[in-house]
Amino acid sequence: MSQGGYRVSVVLRPDGWEAASLDDSPDELRCLDDIGTHDKLEDAVEQVLDFNRQAVSEGSEHWAVAFETPPRGRSSFRVCTPLTYRLVHVHWPDGWEPKEPLDVPPSAWREQSDTQQEFSFDEALDALRSLNEAHMAEPTSQRWSIMVAVECEPLHTSTYCDHLGTETSISVRRLHVVRPLGDGDSHRLFQTVRD
Repeated sequence: MSQGGYRVSVVLRPDGWEAASLDDSPDELRCLDDIGTHDKLEDAVEQVLDFNRQAVSEGSEHWAVAFETPPRGRSSFRVCTPLTYRLVHVHWPDGWEPKEPLDVPPSAWREQSDTQQEFSFDEALDALRSLNEAHMAEPTSQRWSIMVAVECEPLHTSTYCDHLGTETSISVRRLHVVRPLGDGDSHRLFQTVRD
């Protein structure tokens, strides 16, 4: 594994901060305690969601956040939550037949029409179902859509300035091809298919 895995930590919720989602992360992080380490993103996210559901119901000042554990040679932890989701359009592999709209082909290559629009989990799930139901209903369809989870903090950002003074920033984020397991109310949102 090229990455070091994931760590879930409890942080103090800043005064006045309102979470936009159960995996949201405050801008200021005061880590209090580590409560778990995981090899897979979905396990870390599941622990974050479970902890934060309970924190909301109890009115707790504590909140859980997932970090990437740094690989050997790197000392900084990278914040992974909140996750956002994108839909990627892929070529329908020859001989593959989906059983349901949330299926992910065993191998997929991207078309040029990838969307950079980011969704919440529920928005992405609804759009994915709708798109793939339409693809399944069309006997000659050559396209299929899959969901990609996007980690919050970039791996790195590069900024370039051209001779006209135009600045361009490029952020590289870790993406995970995921198979949704149900609606956003379930404890486990997805299973990672490919990192």
